[in-house]
Amino acid sequence: MDTIETTFRKIGSKGLIIFERDGTLLRRNIPSRDLTLGDVNNVFVQMLQQLRQKDFRFGFISDTRGMKARTQGTPKFLALTNILDDLLRVRQAMPDFWMTWDKFPHAGEDHLGTAGARTLLRAIEWYGVEKKEGMLVGSTAAGLLAAGKANITCIHYSHIGGDQLDHFQLQTNSPEITAIKWLNTEIELNSP
Repeated sequence: MDTIETTFRKIGSKGLIIFERDGTLLRRNIPSRDLTLGDVNNVFVQMLQQLRQKDFRFGFISDTRGMKARTQGTPKFLALTNILDDLLRVRQAMPDFWMTWDKFPHAGEDHLGTAGARTLLRAIEWYGVEKKEGMLVGSTAAGLLAAGKANITCIHYSHIGGDQLDHFQLQTNSPEITAIKWLNTEIELNSP
């Protein structure tokens, strides 16, 4: 089990949406590079604001990757989490929780899928919701495997972001906006 401190709050009151942080809130960098505030998916944050207004519970799960791509470490992970928490608080999209996988899962490794499932179930238990009220929005095969083992609803969100999206930010029909609209619809259709 990781030694990372998990943050649990009780802000929302409907269901429980667990987002994999990387690939949703933070765009995946291709090629991999250091993270910057420009890597925060602003369209996704707008969707989080709408979920908060509808009183959904939501939060983020991730490995312990810090502020530099391909780095591991508690101090960098905590620094990034604090920055993201402050940013989302200011934008009225503060999450109910931040947590890390018990052990970051890798696709195809059954024992790690089970560890990932335990992590998801820990959040469900803490909030006292039924499994049918919980869902994972994941971008990795390992996260999807963990959701399957936990027997909770899973939405596979595979929109690849990064630098190539910068020129779409002012267009209302950008691939990013289309992907977030699809994700928002899927969340609402699968919510209790």
